[in-house]
Amino acid sequence: MKDYITKVVWTEREVDLIISKMAEDIKALGFSAEDVIIMVCKGAPVFAFELCNSLPVSSSTQVFFSFIRSYERGTIQQKKGEWRTFHDFKDIYLKDKKIWIIDDVYETGNTLVNIIDSIDRWKHGPIKICVLVNKAGSKCNADIVGIDYEGKNFLIGRGMDYNELYRFDRHISEIIFKENQDDPNKNIRN
Repeated sequence: MKDYITKVVWTEREVDLIISKMAEDIKALGFSAEDVIIMVCKGAPVFAFELCNSLPVSSSTQVFFSFIRSYERGTIQQKKGEWRTFHDFKDIYLKDKKIWIIDDVYETGNTLVNIIDSIDRWKHGPIKICVLVNKAGSKCNADIVGIDYEGKNFLIGRGMDYNELYRFDRHISEIIFKENQDDPNKNIRN
């Protein structure tokens, strides 16, 4: 039996409109079909492919996937200092290319720092960061943010998951743990 409930925060239609607006913002920042797109796995590709469908991509647009993890399956607690990166970008031609890093959720910024550190060994053009959900408030340094989320609950849907579940939900929901239903301040992911 689940020890939590889910509550829809953004409907499918609302998320569709948010992603469309993000695509317009990316175009306004000068997206080119010659740019490189790096999607942070596992979550970002779920919404990033929708995002890319609204961009002027072509057969010359390069798309890559970065696998990085800061917590293990079965937990929602981040283990400080423990990062597993599964791509070092050595086989990607990045010289002078503008790079768009797309991630599903921005919480601490550590995921993006680790990816940028991997990229910085190569001579590349500017890096632009695009995230669907910002949970870090004003500390977020992304160029494009779809949703600024001020709550403290765990979010699921459109790429975000809980123990590999709910990733493909078309809406975005909060997880509310049953022992914390009466006090939302206790339902915090650290």
